[in-house]
Amino acid sequence: MSIVSPSIRNLARRLIVLEAAREDSPVTNSGDAMRVYDRLRLPLSKLAGIAGFRSLMSRALVMAKAELPSLVSISVLEDGSLKKLDCPEQDRMDDGKGEIVVLAHLLGLLVTFIGEPLTLQLVRDAWPSASMIGIDFASDEGL
Repeated sequence: MSIVSPSIRNLARRLIVLEAAREDSPVTNSGDAMRVYDRLRLPLSKLAGIAGFRSLMSRALVMAKAELPSLVSISVLEDGSLKKLDCPEQDRMDDGKGEIVVLAHLLGLLVTFIGEPLTLQLVRDAWPSASMIGIDFASDEGL
């Protein structure tokens, strides 16, 4: 099992918070992570194709489930989006923790496959106002 570095987890958390703070964001935050995935899907699909994005999301979800087994009710659809299966005892992905874990694994895979500079550029393109201060993947152990 690959544990995501603290910097990548912090970036995932920041992106979800940024998405929640958008003016057009709904009152509930259960869809904030889904909107983050959707904002990353377009540039990543251009880079790797829909099948490539779906593969990345599938692998990120498998890694996240190993870390947080309560994500068992989440699956990846053909377009690469995530879907929560009907599971009454789990209203959200672990009160937001699961959302961060899945996104962090996706970002970690991106850093592994395309490198830190291109990953950060994709994030900057999707969230121009996002601060990258304190994000230093090179200083994290285990990458």
